[in-house]
Amino acid sequence: MTMLLVLSFVLSEMNPRTFAKAVTILMFIIGSLLMVDGALSLRTAIDRTWMTTRYGTAARVLGVGKTIAGTTAIGLAVIGLHL
Repeated sequence: MTMLLVLSFVLSEMNPRTFAKAVTILMFIIGSLLMVDGALSLRTAIDRTWMTTRYGTAARVLGVGKTIAGTTAIGLAVIGLHL
């Protein structure tokens, strides 16, 4: 989706403000998915990323990382909404 968005910005006469809003929506979606996946990894101690299933401490560490990345993406989306 990101590559399609950048291509449409480059090849069309898309306004930079419209591009920023589209990136904001994309960041919100990605952040929401990361936060949910991270929270589930923390709760269940099971993580499946790139067809690799991890259990226990490794899953919880990845869950923390995903939750932090998701929180950062949601924060960026909030900043983008204020543009």
